[in-house]
Amino acid sequence: MRNQDNRKKKLATWQKLWSYLDDYKQILIIDCNHMSATLLQEVREVLRPFNAVLLIDKNTMIKAGIRKKMERPKKGDKDYKTRQRSYRPIPELEKLIELCSGNVGLIFCKDRLFEIKNKLKNFREMKKSRVGYIAPHDFVVHPGPVNTRHSYTTLFDDLKIPIKMCRNYKIIVKEETEIVRKGKRINSKQHAYLENLMSYPFTCKLSIPYAYDNGFVYDASVLDIGKKGVIEQLRKAANELTAISLHIGYLHALAIRQSISFAFRNMVAFALATDYDFEQSLPIKEKIRKIELAKQEAEEVEERKRQETERQMEEELFIGMDLFGDYDEY
Repeated sequence: MRNQDNRKKKLATWQKLWSYLDDYKQILIIDCNHMSATLLQEVREVLRPFNAVLLIDKNTMIKAGIRKKMERPKKGDKDYKTRQRSYRPIPELEKLIELCSGNVGLIFCKDRLFEIKNKLKNFREMKKSRVGYIAPHDFVVHPGPVNTRHSYTTLFDDLKIPIKMCRNYKIIVKEETEIVRKGKRINSKQHAYLENLMSYPFTCKLSIPYAYDNGFVYDASVLDIGKKGVIEQLRKAANELTAISLHIGYLHALAIRQSISFAFRNMVAFALATDYDFEQSLPIKEKIRKIELAKQEAEEVEERKRQETERQMEEELFIGMDLFGDYDEY
């Protein structure tokens, strides 16, 4: 009886998964580690306005359901007629199977992936420390006073935290020390220290590592690139393509403007070096001539100022020598 209930439950989960795979072509894969049922229920509520659904189950169950969806129906199967009508080969789902490892959830969406990811990125939850709990992030003790009792000083020694005792019965940490490293299990000593230090030492954020879109898998961080970012990336790619085209001498549509500019520059340089003129070079020659005249005038003014300064210095020197009359009178 129990086995029959398990089969019915498995079949119901598979049918739900199959219907989602038929109706939705975009999927966000979320990391459900350290996520409570309350937080996941809040996620479901946020997804409702976007017409998106969240499916969470054992990864083995999800993998088996996807493989069953990809498998061609056989005549001996009980659901042969039902599956035969809707069956179509979907080899791209193999990429989705590779992403279903660990505690994962699948958010099935039709569009607006960027908006959904932005709504979920602020979801976080405070977690208590437990023995054997896998740390979601590093925990570091910073230098300064610690609000703990003197009876816990042995913990500082066990965790190799340098401390000093003050007269007012306070403990001060001398150096920054890492207590727990991300991905490592918490032992009893670390748990005792964290429990004494604070009630909720860990902050768990809802992580969305990957996105699946019609058979293509990419990092979900791509969704953070807005319109400005896309335009900037296209501009950068166009500049690089233009530089390559000019360097190898292969004319490309993006490099036509620069090629014409370089050709015009060479023609103007040839006109300046010779007596040859053309209509577009005349304004440039006239501008250069005016610049040279202005430069000459500035040099002449500077020279006159220098000569005037020298003359004034000579006059002052002559007056200083003749202050007491001629030396011949003595």
